[in-house]
Amino acid sequence: MTTLRQAVQEYLCMRRDLGFKLRNAGKGLFDFVRFMERRPASYITQSLALAWAQQPSHTQPAHWARSARSNKSTQRLTRERGCDRTQTRMESRR
Repeated sequence: MTTLRQAVQEYLCMRRDLGFKLRNAGKGLFDFVRFMERRPASYITQSLALAWAQQPSHTQPAHWARSARSNKSTQRLTRERGCDRTQTRMESRR
């Protein structure tokens, strides 16, 4: 099983090979990966994704919308990998 970080790298490489720049989306996805790596969670849950999207507390709702687009990319990655659940299993950190 690949880690979330590896999955995001593969996803961004594939999309960039297709001609997408994904500068902001790529940064957002790796921000999400760092957030998840600091949590003792085995799955990406809706509450964790929402907690990430709403940080920092002084951020404007427009930032939340951009974060939500990054979360949609994560959901698309999950579907492309054939997961039948809305949660993605993360490999435990060593």
